[in-house]
Amino acid sequence: MTLNLLLVLSVLSATISWPGLPKDGFIHGRPAIEDDVKLGNAVFVIRTAGQIVSRPMSIEIPQYAIHVEEGTGKQTPVIIIQAEEHNGIQTIGYRIVGSSEVGICLLRELRLLGTKKPEQSGPH
Repeated sequence: MTLNLLLVLSVLSATISWPGLPKDGFIHGRPAIEDDVKLGNAVFVIRTAGQIVSRPMSIEIPQYAIHVEEGTGKQTPVIIIQAEEHNGIQTIGYRIVGSSEVGICLLRELRLLGTKKPEQSGPH
């Protein structure tokens, strides 16, 4: 399994132009509010009865990751910009690398790559 993961990451890194991590445009250490979403610093807000009910997760933000779509296995390079938990559900907000698109997924759908820019090989 580890060898397969390394091979997949190697192939992805060879075809991805990973940017540097952003200095701003993300949320860390607190739950997002609506203004964060409007400003593009977050992707979602978790509310119940009008109250923010999530708490920030203790993972490095921003960081590189691969989103693996459940069901299809489609792999997309992303940068995590938000991580919050509520009732045991770990929800992540991300930006798709090379795009202005954002997305939301569960933590289990990601392969976390850390804060060091993934190595690139092959043609750029």
